[in-house]
Amino acid sequence: MSNQSNTKTFSNIPCTMSVEIGSATLTLNEISNIAVSECYELNRLAGEPVLVKINGHMVAEAEIVILNERYGVRIIKVIDSNGDENE
Repeated sequence: MSNQSNTKTFSNIPCTMSVEIGSATLTLNEISNIAVSECYELNRLAGEPVLVKINGHMVAEAEIVILNERYGVRIIKVIDSNGDENE
């Protein structure tokens, strides 16, 4: 099967895009005590690019934008499957 046939065959498979703004490590005790109004500091600075993942795999960096009153992302750097960056 040619590469073009593979692309056409798989082009309509749905994938999930997620955006990660940061993460934090919590102990089980901290997790069990999570309550309304508590705040947690994440590992990324305000204004830093967010990570764009497709099915859990990082594919890009982006900045947060507003599109039609909803959050969106503007891709600023693409990470290819070899881990190389393309701006």
